[in-house]
Amino acid sequence: MNAIRWKKALISIILFLTALCGLSAVAERDTVHIGFFKSENYGFIGADGDLRGYDVHLSKTIGMYAGFRAEMVGYDNVPDMEQDLRSGKVDVLIDYIRTGERDREFIFTNNPILEEQVSVYTYNDPASPTADTIGELKIGYVSSAGFLDYFTDYCTESGLSPRLMDYHDETAMLSAMERGETDACLTGSAVPEGYRVLLSTPPLYSYMMLRAGEASLRSRIDQAITQLKTDDPDYIANLYQHYIGSHHTEMSPLTVQQRDYLEKHPNLRVALVRGAEPFTVEKKDGTLGGVIPDYYRALGEKLSVEFQFEAYDKTTDAIEAVANGEADILGHYYGDIVIAEKSGLYDTMEYGTTECARLIRSGFEGAVKTAAVTDRTAYLLADQLDPDIQLESCPNVASCYEALVNGRVDAMIGSMTGISWLINQHTMRGVSLSILPNVSLGIRGAVTIDNQTLLFILNKAIAVSAIDMNEAIVKNAVNGETDLITALGNLPLGFTIGAVSVLTTLVIFLIVSLVLLARSSRERMALLNREMNVDGLTGARSRRYGSELLNRELSLFRRYGDGPMIAMFDVDHFKGKNDTYGHEYGDFVLKKVVDVLRGTLRQSDVIIRWGGDEFILVCPRTTVSGAENILGKIVHVINSADFIMDGKGEQITISVGASFFTREDKDVTPVLRRCDSALYEAKTTRNSYRIFPEESAN
Repeated sequence: MNAIRWKKALISIILFLTALCGLSAVAERDTVHIGFFKSENYGFIGADGDLRGYDVHLSKTIGMYAGFRAEMVGYDNVPDMEQDLRSGKVDVLIDYIRTGERDREFIFTNNPILEEQVSVYTYNDPASPTADTIGELKIGYVSSAGFLDYFTDYCTESGLSPRLMDYHDETAMLSAMERGETDACLTGSAVPEGYRVLLSTPPLYSYMMLRAGEASLRSRIDQAITQLKTDDPDYIANLYQHYIGSHHTEMSPLTVQQRDYLEKHPNLRVALVRGAEPFTVEKKDGTLGGVIPDYYRALGEKLSVEFQFEAYDKTTDAIEAVANGEADILGHYYGDIVIAEKSGLYDTMEYGTTECARLIRSGFEGAVKTAAVTDRTAYLLADQLDPDIQLESCPNVASCYEALVNGRVDAMIGSMTGISWLINQHTMRGVSLSILPNVSLGIRGAVTIDNQTLLFILNKAIAVSAIDMNEAIVKNAVNGETDLITALGNLPLGFTIGAVSVLTTLVIFLIVSLVLLARSSRERMALLNREMNVDGLTGARSRRYGSELLNRELSLFRRYGDGPMIAMFDVDHFKGKNDTYGHEYGDFVLKKVVDVLRGTLRQSDVIIRWGGDEFILVCPRTTVSGAENILGKIVHVINSADFIMDGKGEQITISVGASFFTREDKDVTPVLRRCDSALYEAKTTRNSYRIFPEESAN
């Protein structure tokens, strides 16, 4: 009998160890590393240290369905992403991926996870061209547009041959169309008001990509995406529009499952953090108000539910309340996403963002002791100012300000929303306000990871409610419980407003100013754009524009491996000609060189005046053999042109040095040095060109 018991015990131990090993194997696979391309909307690191953006959010949602934790890894270029996928440093890539010959070593998810509609649009004008004349149109595009090759291929396959014209940014592209330089523009899914779609191409798909041997993981991801689309067919579209596309005004329909959930839960409990003014404000009657309660009330009107609010002393207490089922939703947080994830919470889409600012005692110099509210956020924000800053953590914004007023600290940092609320509550003198550059915090909520239905319901409403958040912030952070006169009187302006006539005058002045501003904004923007991006003498692009273009081209090269030829050229013996014929003739030569080259080069090629008589030429998607043709042609046309002005002058020649980006280039300085070296070689014979050794063009 004892032998049988021992045998059973031994079998139990073996089964237990086997199960334990199996669990360990699952645990190892429980975290999946996903590589993404770092960009403003798809994936970026916020000031609070949290990753945000479309690719990041979608990857985490897929992981939630597939049963793994998505560990996001950001990259600056696609080749590095692919190399790390080959080596096993990451398990999956998410991006718009052109497959080419890589199907042999990689596999792709069966389900497209991004559908971007590429369109050409024109003014909504009866005289506008139609799609039937697309082959004759001049179409503007932004040089950084990732779907340009896709659009070109589509036009070629469709028998169309539009003339493409490159622009620095969206503003310059639109201004050019307004001036009549182009007939239409190339854009993404968001068509601006007042324009109409002229031509729509098929959807542009983005996939997740895995190593060829990862069939099991691929199956998990495919099943997760399929289930995700089944549970909420509009989720991916809402997410894409929220982070990247145009703002929706109508909420997508609730599914049957989502309607049933709301019928069973007509009252949803929201956990808030006490002392987070103006996001949460405890009123004198004991009720809770502020930005977040007002925002949820707006969501409640869209969803026909009532939100009930409960305040907790700390963010961790509010997180624990949601994790334990005492509340349904974590109202808002930033900077504590790591704590929330460890507690089994999953964040919603961002409600909005808030800038960060600092109040400091005027004229203060030296080491600054600073007060801030949330420990983790405080240290991350302080890092933007000074890594060695001394920090004092306070329970709320009001106590931070009290520490500043009492002299315990020299400054305080926090959200611009919170500091605006302080300015409205207190008469501030002897302090100065500064907004931290490029620092913002994402505001979001969270639910438990197993409450996916509620998550999707909230995201549907959030996707169309950004305006409600802005209105709530304005109402609570600026107006608060005081009127405009009191708010203005509290600012450190050195005077008191005591007459209604002053306020009336101010309102009239603001209305007139806004009318004049609206009337002239386009003209002033176009003029400012030209002054900043165009050289005043020659009409070539300015050095400022050129620097941004080169950096953008380098980023595209590092991502796609398809770079431009970059050439540096100047006028031979320019100083001597300037001295002989005068500066007026020298100006004439520089302008004529640019005019002659414009008539020779492609529309996509860009001439930049780098300084004096030195220019840079950027020719997108140009091979070494193509560079030979272009450089030979421009040297020849300048040599053949007539440079006589008022009966004086002589033959003009140029020398050119060219090169290409390489994988080793971390910035644009190396390629410019190579161009300069090639130009130096060309100067030995004049009227010629040199390309930096061809092996650099790989």
